[in-house]
Amino acid sequence: MTTGGTTGRTDADRQKLNEIAANLDAMIGSGVSPKTSGPSRAELGRDFGLVHKFLTALDIGQPGLVDSEEFDRLVAQYT
Repeated sequence: MTTGGTTGRTDADRQKLNEIAANLDAMIGSGVSPKTSGPSRAELGRDFGLVHKFLTALDIGQPGLVDSEEFDRLVAQYT
């Protein structure tokens, strides 16, 4: 995750999260996991909720509420 309070970094994080949300939405809708041994539908749903929680944190101007390890995991797993 990018750190700092600059608008450009927050926008870049928001863009990544929106991309992940779209990918998760497509996977959940199609019933397909990203890998054969990939996450279950429950895990996909959890990650989808987490992405939207992070987007809300950015929308309210609180990027510090985004867990950087979870953000990095989501980026690595779904982009």
